[in-house]
Amino acid sequence: MLTHFTNQNITSLEKRKRTALVNSLSGFKSLNLIATINKTG
Repeated sequence: MLTHFTNQNITSLEKRKRTALVNSLSGFKSLNLIATINKTG
């Protein structure tokens, strides 16, 4: 089953449910780390 969430869907969730959703995403933290870069590379 494939589910899509919009920004509005996520922001309308209760804080606890939103936190649980973000924490359940396995690649979310790794993705942020990969996407974070400074100007010198």
